Amino acid sequence: MVNMKKKFESSFQTRMTIYFYVLTLIPVLITSLLLHQVSINNIVDMAASSSRQIVDSAGKELDELMLSMSSLPLIIRSDASFQRMLRTEYQSETARVTDESKGTATLASLNEFQPDIYGIYVLMDNGAAMKSRYFDFQMEDFRTSTLYQNVRAAEGPVWFTPDQGSMLAETVGDPIIACGMPMRDIITGEPRGIIMVEARKFLLQKKLALDIGKGGELFLLDQQLNTVALARQSPQEDYLKKLIASLQKEQFDGDSNTLSVKDGILVYHRLSANGWYVAGFIPQSALREKGKIISLLVAVLAIFFWAMICFAATRVSRYELKPIRIIVQTIKKIEKNDLHARCEVVRRDEIGAMAASFNQMTAHVLQLNENIRLEQERLRQAEFRALQAQIQPHFLYNTLDSIVWLSRKQENQKVIHMVMALTDFFRTSLSRGADIIPVSVEVEHVTSYLKIQKIRYESLFDYDIFVDPASEQYLIPKLILQPIVENALYHGIKPSGRHCMIHINIFDQPDCLLFEVLDDGNGIPPDKLLQLKDALRHCETTPSHGLGMVNVNDRIQSFSGGKFGLSIASDSGMGTLVTLRIGKMAPRQHE
Repeated sequence: MVNMKKKFESSFQTRMTIYFYVLTLIPVLITSLLLHQVSINNIVDMAASSSRQIVDSAGKELDELMLSMSSLPLIIRSDASFQRMLRTEYQSETARVTDESKGTATLASLNEFQPDIYGIYVLMDNGAAMKSRYFDFQMEDFRTSTLYQNVRAAEGPVWFTPDQGSMLAETVGDPIIACGMPMRDIITGEPRGIIMVEARKFLLQKKLALDIGKGGELFLLDQQLNTVALARQSPQEDYLKKLIASLQKEQFDGDSNTLSVKDGILVYHRLSANGWYVAGFIPQSALREKGKIISLLVAVLAIFFWAMICFAATRVSRYELKPIRIIVQTIKKIEKNDLHARCEVVRRDEIGAMAASFNQMTAHVLQLNENIRLEQERLRQAEFRALQAQIQPHFLYNTLDSIVWLSRKQENQKVIHMVMALTDFFRTSLSRGADIIPVSVEVEHVTSYLKIQKIRYESLFDYDIFVDPASEQYLIPKLILQPIVENALYHGIKPSGRHCMIHINIFDQPDCLLFEVLDDGNGIPPDKLLQLKDALRHCETTPSHGLGMVNVNDRIQSFSGGKFGLSIASDSGMGTLVTLRIGKMAPRQHE
């Protein structure tokens, strides 16, 4: 007991450990238990409630469409003219064609007032065939087809989801859904034909395109839980199909319309028109994001317990933290460049040892501080020179080679223009040894480069340059535009095999200078674009055609203190836009 007391009195670490273990153990346990108990149920309930409203909204819209598709056959079947045609045994082709024309006009009128309907078709046992659209039928006689026989023998609506387009007409191949119903004699009730109503599948996708939350997906299932439509092309499509395949239809027929599944929850709405399901999948990641109430609860508890700890710590720290305050005050003096300040704390515990070590350490701070500053400056200059040295000399070799060939072909005027442009190019490249040059000089440099390349590849591209006059006075790192333009030419325009344009725009923004290099070449494939963006964030893997861009980005960040840099937007086959933002540096007066 005596030894423990001596250790308690002499060891600052022991005292503070005991204090904070006791004060923080209870709050941590309470917070952890509350978070564990409340978060799971609360997050799922909140996500399910909000997602259910979205799914119900999409379900109501789709129900209206399905009801419209299934009610149109009833309207057509009750029409007197169609009933008369249904009972008619045509003795002549002329009479049948005349009635078909009238029926087609009637169907077209119905379709005109139903913009969501893609096509309406009426086929009869007597050979009459009518449609609401101008598309030709796929075959002259459908009466022996399996489709005709199956729909004719059905008791009610039959739904189809072909991906290749209409099952009856020669359409352009748009995926559709179709509702078929037997055409019955209203007197005898006997089927004497069929009625088919079609709607484009993209219309279903449009109605499903609602925001169900980050990472969530809406999709349509038929009665057998086969996927009919997704709101959009999704990387989760295969996963969702496997997920649905693992479920049983009985699970969708229960009292609840929410299912807990692997990695998330599934909310669904059953359509009254045909028994299909509109389902929404909310992943676990989205569930966690929806738990804002949990974050608020944890914050309130953390503030409460922190206040308790602070109150208790304030009481006990009057004695314990007094020497630490002295050390802190000394550190503040050192921060103000008073490196001769010393701690005068006399104790036999860790605080006294720390004060003595601190006094010894400050004796070396002046020299170490100066050495570190000089070393960092040399390192920064070395890195900057190394980045500039990475620009490859292939351009010079290719230009000189082009001059030789032009000379052999005796195209002296082009030789003169190319030599003058090359002279201007290297004069601005050297810049009298300056690493920072005005915007106007950088524009001259890239203009010389484009003139040379235009002579070499006369029919390959054209270019235009716009410079905001207000931006010409500012200073920037040299050689930032030429690597970007070179990438556009060699990796975007040349592989395209067609005449393209390079646009260079420079604007004066309130907080920076904005440079844009836009080409309409091949663009960058998505996988390579992703690698390049990773490289710009200092990843280890860099595409071979991205070294120049990484170089430029690093130089801009070094120049701007990491505040600005380079960004890329590209669409494969459409072109690439490279945007550079650079901090403003006004020229010095003597310059």
